[in-house]
Amino acid sequence: MQKLEQKQEEKKKEEHEKEIKREIERRRSGKDMLEYKRKHEDDQARRALEERNKEKAEEKAARDRIRQQIAQDRADRAARYAEKKEEQDAIKAAEFQAKQAEMESRRDAAQKEKREAVRKRVLDKRTDEFKKEGKIYRLRTQDDEDENNTWNGNSTQQM
Repeated sequence: MQKLEQKQEEKKKEEHEKEIKREIERRRSGKDMLEYKRKHEDDQARRALEERNKEKAEEKAARDRIRQQIAQDRADRAARYAEKKEEQDAIKAAEFQAKQAEMESRRDAAQKEKREAVRKRVLDKRTDEFKKEGKIYRLRTQDDEDENNTWNGNSTQQM
């Protein structure tokens, strides 16, 4: 019986050791699997970054080509119309002078209207007094008369 118990005990020890080895193997395989997943994700992220950088480079190259084409088109247009530039400048100068003359006549008319309006007001209100201050006329008010009055021996200008 002792042999039987000893065999059972050895069997239990072997089972326990096998269980420990299986647990160690399971943990190792879990770590390996996590490491593989991490490397795989890193590779995917690196590839995605490279792809994005490649697309950006292609877009930049396309924008540069478009800018160069636009610059070339501008240069071509400038060369084509260089002969007509003097003619166009003369036309623009004439248009500018015409606009200036029109604006000057409008400004003169507006100033004349303002002067007439002031004169009309002056004539309409002959009883009111207007005080000339520079080129602007101002209606004399009670405040103007109070400037020379005193209050408790002090003029209002000193307050």
